Amino acid sequence: MRSVSGMSDKAEVIAYHGWGFDSTCWQSWQAKFEQQNLQFQAFDRGYFCNPVEVKFGKSTKILLAHSYGLHLCPIAHLQQADLLIIFSSFSEFHPRQELLRRRSQTILRIMLDQLEKDPRFVLQNFRSKCYLPQPEETAEYKFYNLELLVSDLKNLDNSSIAFAKLEQIPKIIFHGTQDQIVSSSQSKTLLKSLGDNTEYIEIPDSGHALPFTHFHTCWSILNATHAAYFS
Repeated sequence: MRSVSGMSDKAEVIAYHGWGFDSTCWQSWQAKFEQQNLQFQAFDRGYFCNPVEVKFGKSTKILLAHSYGLHLCPIAHLQQADLLIIFSSFSEFHPRQELLRRRSQTILRIMLDQLEKDPRFVLQNFRSKCYLPQPEETAEYKFYNLELLVSDLKNLDNSSIAFAKLEQIPKIIFHGTQDQIVSSSQSKTLLKSLGDNTEYIEIPDSGHALPFTHFHTCWSILNATHAAYFS
């Protein structure tokens, strides 16, 4: 782990949301980090509003990434991070086992077909599955960047990251035991891809949206194990 002892500046935090979400999903995290007097920035891809770009300064750098947000994050940001916190993510979206892979690819094609016909229905259905087994947090959007939503969903077929460049960065992976979007086996494959210096933590009774439904649980674990970054 990179030493954080003796650092003179407060850490700064950048958060990347996943597909079908926006920057508002990080509100609880933002409030908590700002209580700790840490600078917080939330990237926004621009699915439902104007996009928001983010960049690191010169302080200790903490990076949060949810699901596809790990793939939306530029490799330069990943390499700059002093601590990388990953929620419900994957190295490849489709499982490697052939039967499960074909099923996942079929579901993705159906989503793409339905998305262009009725984006509201697809997004509501997706978010409902993300929040299971918790109730969905409803979100009403006046604007949909359909072209971007479709493009990113297509990119899930072959999106990948140069994980070898991240081996020296301290990393924590959180995954829900009841994730309906990304299986725990995919998260464990991600764990192997990230190499040493990576912790893996499963949160019971939580789904794909665990950083938002189980914020307090995740924060308690992080504060207990990596308090030096937050103080």
